[in-house]
Amino acid sequence: ITGGVASDMGGLAMGSSGIIFVYDRSPGGNGASRLLFDRLEEAFKRGHKILQECPCISESGCPRCTYSYRCGNNNEYLYKQGAENVLSKILAGFQIDIGESMERERTYV
Repeated sequence: ITGGVASDMGGLAMGSSGIIFVYDRSPGGNGASRLLFDRLEEAFKRGHKILQECPCISESGCPRCTYSYRCGNNNEYLYKQGAENVLSKILAGFQIDIGESMERERTYV
């Protein structure tokens, strides 16, 4: 999607708010996160397709569809069906007001 490699970007999940902060990993930035932002719908579509086409039957998915050895968030597997559900809602244009939940979240810098 961005023409780079996974190590060009980093990310941080903000607790139960559902917010994910994506950033350039190189000092001063490399523009990869901006490219991803500009092509975000394409990234969501590709992620959804990967989940749907993966032949694994595990509830948590597998390294091909939901797990990355580069993950910085405790390297835990995800819930494959839940990921498919979330991406389906995103692609259908579903929106939710997160303002209230953000007030209860603690940000880390």
